[in-house]
Amino acid sequence: MNIFFELVGVVAGTLSASTFFPQLIQTYKTKNVEALSPKTFVILLCSVVLWMIYGVYIGSVQIVFFNAIVVLCALTILVMIKKYKK
Repeated sequence: MNIFFELVGVVAGTLSASTFFPQLIQTYKTKNVEALSPKTFVILLCSVVLWMIYGVYIGSVQIVFFNAIVVLCALTILVMIKKYKK
């Protein structure tokens, strides 16, 4: 595989996975989950699990690795929604 496209995959995966860090940090600090939709995170979780399955099928380490990070983020946010929901 071309090193340029491998690098594109790593950068894209890093950017995609990092989009959840601000929400995780904000939710952890404030314990405020009222504006978060658990349905959104369940749908997201299902989609990234499917992306991981696809990544395994095509042998893409980047797809599997970065989607695994998103799975962990989505699960963490769902746990916080359950824990902090009033």
